[in-house]
Amino acid sequence: MKYSNLIEDLGNFFKEIEETTNQLNLNTDGLVTDHIGLKLSTAKQVESLIDSLPENSEVLSDSVVGGRIIYIIKLKEPIRYKGYEIPCLEIPYPKPDHNYPMEGLQHIEFVLPNTTHQTNEYEKAFLYHYNKTKKDFKKFNYEFEIPQVEDPREEPNYTVSIQDPESKYEIKFHPKSIEDILNRN
Repeated sequence: MKYSNLIEDLGNFFKEIEETTNQLNLNTDGLVTDHIGLKLSTAKQVESLIDSLPENSEVLSDSVVGGRIIYIIKLKEPIRYKGYEIPCLEIPYPKPDHNYPMEGLQHIEFVLPNTTHQTNEYEKAFLYHYNKTKKDFKKFNYEFEIPQVEDPREEPNYTVSIQDPESKYEIKFHPKSIEDILNRN
């Protein structure tokens, strides 16, 4: 995959993201669009994408998370699409012995701030913000997760993930931007 392919895929990506947020009445206006994540099947594809990024893009992190390297790339110029402004890309190497049914754009992450440092409080804050209960997501894949980071300088960024089973794209919310997490180190 090349950066130009990613840009070409944005229309379908955002169409499905907006369909899901509209179905669930999840207004993301005013939230920071933190980054877009990708899934690629081979190391060669990861390297090809990184090599095709705009000049002066910056590697913010190449940490090992879940046993594989995940690049966080700050783009020289954010991706701008229909009111969204995306400053970073998350480009993970594929998990060993794992085949991905789809490749390319995989998820979008929004920052829904929360000052609590309690693990279970972020999920409660998310549900409260949107006046929802877990039952409201019963037709969707809904998960609250605490990513396991292997670099002791990094802290986990609690995440609420939502995916319409009919869509190949996922929507994630977390309390801090990836740049804020990385700048704390």
